[in-house]
Amino acid sequence: MGLPDAADRAVPGIDFNTHLYTIDRDRLTCTGGTVPLHMMLAMLAKRHPQSLVDGVADMLVCERHRGDAEMQVIPMWSRKVEVQPKLKEVLQLMEANLEEPLPLQDLAEYVQLSRRQLERLFLKHLHSTPSRYYLKLRLDRARRLLKQTSRSIVEITAMCGFVSTTHFSRCYRKYMGVSPKSDRAQGVPEAYQIFESELPPEGAELAN
Repeated sequence: MGLPDAADRAVPGIDFNTHLYTIDRDRLTCTGGTVPLHMMLAMLAKRHPQSLVDGVADMLVCERHRGDAEMQVIPMWSRKVEVQPKLKEVLQLMEANLEEPLPLQDLAEYVQLSRRQLERLFLKHLHSTPSRYYLKLRLDRARRLLKQTSRSIVEITAMCGFVSTTHFSRCYRKYMGVSPKSDRAQGVPEAYQIFESELPPEGAELAN
């Protein structure tokens, strides 16, 4: 039984949902993180021209407006019940620098580890290399943007740190099993879970 179903039974007469936010007449509710910002933009859009909404979003450095029915994305590092402190710092850095990926040496130096020590940390806790894991984060973000926005593949290529659309498409097809264009055309599955994509096989050749 899902959370909304359990809540419905516990509080009869109230309709629960799994949306990011809900605007129901004079009743407003939302999840955490940056979602209140997206709810505010949705409220503005009901009363003002889209140009004004876009202007406010730009001022707040909000790259896109998320709809109420979208799924909330949880950072990879926070999905681990117990994360080694230095590894957590590196994962946070990776999440914050997808558009311009940081060199592995810089990541290691930031947490005062050698490159080899950082590689061992990833293998021990995440069964992956730092480069493979970083690439996965970028491809996952690319897939979210393909599925949930109308941004062009050229824009998504740049936003996810790839040097060219050819490079992006090659990596995407290799690890997602489908081209970016074809994946977008398939739409968003009902039970879409972006982080369910498998990591590339161990030893796979990577292009940073």
